[in-house]
Amino acid sequence: MLRRHIRPGARGFTLIEVLMALGVVAVLATLALPNLSEALQRTRRIEAVSSLAALQQAQERHRGTQDAYTTELDALGWPEGLSPSGAYALEVAQASETGYLLIARATTGGAQAGDSRCAVLAMQVESGFTARGSACSGCTLAQPLADAPRCWGHP
Repeated sequence: MLRRHIRPGARGFTLIEVLMALGVVAVLATLALPNLSEALQRTRRIEAVSSLAALQQAQERHRGTQDAYTTELDALGWPEGLSPSGAYALEVAQASETGYLLIARATTGGAQAGDSRCAVLAMQVESGFTARGSACSGCTLAQPLADAPRCWGHP
């Protein structure tokens, strides 16, 4: 027969105490989850900004050996046309002898698709001057270079 040895004065947690602790953990998790999602979105935006900066450098290297900038991502060393994590699709929307427009769009159904505020990031270089901007997911790119501080983190 099994004997249980319980030390005098020793006791465990009651069911109520365990449920209260679980309730506190659940409330804290509910409060922290939106902040975590927002932090992950900002991290992927930074990746898109970094990818656009790398494309900018590739464009300048290409222009150094050619007479104009290019719209071909293959020529810039980006054959897949995606940011490293695949959260953004990259494109060169326009290119001429004096400038170009680079765009990073959140991929449909991807990890960044829920970022409706900064679904499109754009960088335009014209005659040596750089402009940065963003657009929401439902916006057209008629004026893609508006609202740069919100998504780029600086004016």
